[in-house]
Amino acid sequence: MLARFMVRETQVPADREDVAPDTYISLSYAATVINNNKTKTMKQLEDTDLMPFGKHKGIPMSDVPASYLHYLWNNGMKKETKTSNVADYIARNVDALKTENKDLLWD
Repeated sequence: MLARFMVRETQVPADREDVAPDTYISLSYAATVINNNKTKTMKQLEDTDLMPFGKHKGIPMSDVPASYLHYLWNNGMKKETKTSNVADYIARNVDALKTENKDLLWD
């Protein structure tokens, strides 16, 4: 796999002339592998899946209070929808969560 990648990536960008070609290619390959693994390993949570962490760990996602999911969402999770399955779950269910507790602001 590395050999195939190295054949495609032979030029160091002009703004990275300070980096040796083999170092640049290795770092590019490592970044690609890491990014691919993040997207491949994230399991999409459904209502019946258990909350994986926190105060409500082990409770089905549908039973986790909207106020707790709101707390997570407003304390950094909304930026992590590509890397956190809980953030992805909240983003996909935000309309239902808004109706569950109308006093919470989800913006």
